[in-house]
Amino acid sequence: MLTKVQIHDDNHSYQGLALAPVSVLPAYQNQGVGSALINNALQTAQQLNHAVVIVMGHATYYPRFGFEPASKYNIAAPYE
Repeated sequence: MLTKVQIHDDNHSYQGLALAPVSVLPAYQNQGVGSALINNALQTAQQLNHAVVIVMGHATYYPRFGFEPASKYNIAAPYE
């Protein structure tokens, strides 16, 4: 699932999408199901001209899809 989000700094507001963390039933894990879902979501976001997709999820899983720590861009969630 992709949800529209606003990313704010002191002077600007940017529209992006948030990717809901992906979960696959254990019986279907390690079969490419999660990767297929994420890749499809990212392709759809690109087709719809969204330049930013964020996700709150496992730090070692999502980088394989191009995700980087938000802190690298001085982005933080609005809650702890």
